[in-house]
Amino acid sequence: MSSELPENERKKLLEKITKRMQKDEKEEIIHVELQDEERDRIITNEMAQLRLLQKIVLWLKKFFSGKDPKEAFLDLKLSHIKKRIHQIAPELTGFETRNLTPKFAKRLYDLYKKAYPPFSFFRVFSKNVDFRHNASAFLVEKKYDGVKKTIGEFITIDEMEEIFATTSFEDEIKKELLKRLNKYLKTIPESLFADIEAGIKTLSYLEKVVFFPFGSIFQYFHYNLESTVEEKYPFFENAPVMLMLDLLEKLYYSVYIVNRLPDEYIIHEEILLAYIFYKRDQEIGGEVNEADVKVEIDELNKYLKELIEDVQDFYKKIPLLELIRDRKSTRLNSSHTDIS
Repeated sequence: MSSELPENERKKLLEKITKRMQKDEKEEIIHVELQDEERDRIITNEMAQLRLLQKIVLWLKKFFSGKDPKEAFLDLKLSHIKKRIHQIAPELTGFETRNLTPKFAKRLYDLYKKAYPPFSFFRVFSKNVDFRHNASAFLVEKKYDGVKKTIGEFITIDEMEEIFATTSFEDEIKKELLKRLNKYLKTIPESLFADIEAGIKTLSYLEKVVFFPFGSIFQYFHYNLESTVEEKYPFFENAPVMLMLDLLEKLYYSVYIVNRLPDEYIIHEEILLAYIFYKRDQEIGGEVNEADVKVEIDELNKYLKELIEDVQDFYKKIPLLELIRDRKSTRLNSSHTDIS
């Protein structure tokens, strides 16, 4: 039905269908540099929240090191973070957690290998606005039994002729059509939109991992990505954590948001079917060999589920947040020492 509307009205309809699905897609990390006063305030607040035993340990640290309380506190905090990193993932970092070892690069390469197969799908789903709109409309048509597919189901030729004869304006016909269209959209159950939204959200979260700049981070390990995935691990060298902080933050956000997916996440096979139509240069919803299509859908579905599983495993076993905190705390400590 949407394809029969004039271009402007067609866009409005598709925007109504997809509006709720896109509310989480603009989330991103905004890097903020703390001012010196803000750093001091944060340190002071954290010190005030220490338990009695922690305050005694801090006093002993300050007494034997000769450092001021804030420096001693930052040293203790760094020590705790480093200990946690080594507990969660031993051999992941080098001396004093300044470097990431090839072990980290290999685990990241495993993640890259899982993100590679569905890349072509996401390039279309995420970058091709027309495909996304048409696939979403196709999804609604498949999910909703009461779907209306043609303009004639909203307004008849006789009604259009009567409106024109009465007003002499074509725009009045469009206004009446849009009024009926809006009324129709309000009849679509909220539960349907919630279901559609959940499935689109799964893909929107995954795309952040698929489009992560793996090549940029691997360069710090002295490796340039090839055009195809290598079966064996490439040769990696140690890489400096401090130089990769922005990339590590982006990586953390990418895997963190996938980890937020519910256990019973949804992947709409209708969207995957729409992609198969697109890939074959066919009109979405046309005739296909069902057995042949099922093989392709199952394969793509498998790639997506394997990626989700691997991302969640990566999130649980690689202490990215601790690594970022460690390096930022080190920089904070260094900055505080320079100020003192």
